[in-house]
Amino acid sequence: MARGLPTALVAWPTFAALDVFVVVAVFPSASIARLLLYRLLGEVILLWLYLLARREQTSAELLDAAHVFAVWSAGGLISVMALEFGDLTWNYMHGLSIVMLVDATILPTHFTRSLRMTLPVALSFPIIMGAGASLDPALAAQWSSPRSLVVFACNYIFVLATAILVSAASHGLWSARQQVFEARKLGRYRLVAPVGRGGQNEVWLAWDESLRRDVALKLLRSESKSEGDVRSFEREARATSRLTSPHTIRIFDFGASSDGVFYIAMEHLAGADLATLVRDHGPMPPSRVVHFARQACLSLAEAHDAGVIHRDIKPHNLYITRVGDEHDVLKVLDFGIAKQVTLEGDASMTDVGVIKGTPTYMSPEMISAGTVDARSDIYSLGVTLYYLLTGVAPFDGRSFGKLVYSHMTMPPIPPSLRAPWPLSSELEEVVMRCLA
Repeated sequence: MARGLPTALVAWPTFAALDVFVVVAVFPSASIARLLLYRLLGEVILLWLYLLARREQTSAELLDAAHVFAVWSAGGLISVMALEFGDLTWNYMHGLSIVMLVDATILPTHFTRSLRMTLPVALSFPIIMGAGASLDPALAAQWSSPRSLVVFACNYIFVLATAILVSAASHGLWSARQQVFEARKLGRYRLVAPVGRGGQNEVWLAWDESLRRDVALKLLRSESKSEGDVRSFEREARATSRLTSPHTIRIFDFGASSDGVFYIAMEHLAGADLATLVRDHGPMPPSRVVHFARQACLSLAEAHDAGVIHRDIKPHNLYITRVGDEHDVLKVLDFGIAKQVTLEGDASMTDVGVIKGTPTYMSPEMISAGTVDARSDIYSLGVTLYYLLTGVAPFDGRSFGKLVYSHMTMPPIPPSLRAPWPLSSELEEVVMRCLA
């Protein structure tokens, strides 16, 4: 919906030029100011719908209700504008057909649902013109004129036909998309719905047809695939699959489709990452932060014992879910830039001059492209705990250079001075030691 709405946002105000022309050329007694006000109101409603569609937090129920309201409002406003001209036979009723056509193009749907959307739009014209007749004797006379009724009926039959045909076309397009959607398969996995996209990867909810369960399928996007990307993708699969901690996301499968799309099948989690929780609810109580810290440490301890360094610990990669009856279970995600420590203990970065990770949470040695070991993950975990307790990162430079300089040279402000909750000296010492 968000991709198609800009078309409506541009088209709706464009017709204001037609409103002005009609007033000047045909209906000089009509109010240009009121017509422009109706256009402005419609544009505000469309902009509101667009902003809702772009917000990840918007529920499907709210977005659906807003969509219905916006479409019906557009139809109602066009009918009210036609009322301004006081002509039952005026061609503005065909603007309703444009509203129905644009909506069906932006969001194809099932026939019955589409018809429930289009019929109220089509019916808005006779309803509003009928109501207006009680206030306008000239308009009331048109309802009694056989000629006016015939001309109105000849025009309006096309509006009703459009409502039905648009609903049928919408259903056909929706059905075709569903067939294509259901046909998308990678091996034994059928793609169900996109979950997220970032960097070189995208994640889908998928159905494992062999084991009959939902999985999260991480795909390496083909348009940006390079040999290095494939190696990194494979490294993530191999590194994570070796780990068995209940606080590390489980890897079920790794492979590539016949047309060269690489994928990792992981357990499907329902919940939210820590970044989302802090953004929506603010800093967390110390007891909850300690609960999450213990779980993250269990995951990282196993990884470090296996010689795996995560290198991108941050709130976005710590996911909170439910396992059975247990709530607030933390899972460490995304070992995409994990590094395997060699027998000599060296885990220096392989891409000279390239900083991998998220700068706000990176350790000084990662920023300087030096030797990286388990302490780098501990530092990043400390930054994350600081963020959970205070709602802000310890270093938040306005530029990348200032952020790097702060990590390298400046001591962080103690979290107790920024947290809304009283912090024990022991917890603050743990966080500060992580950042030392």
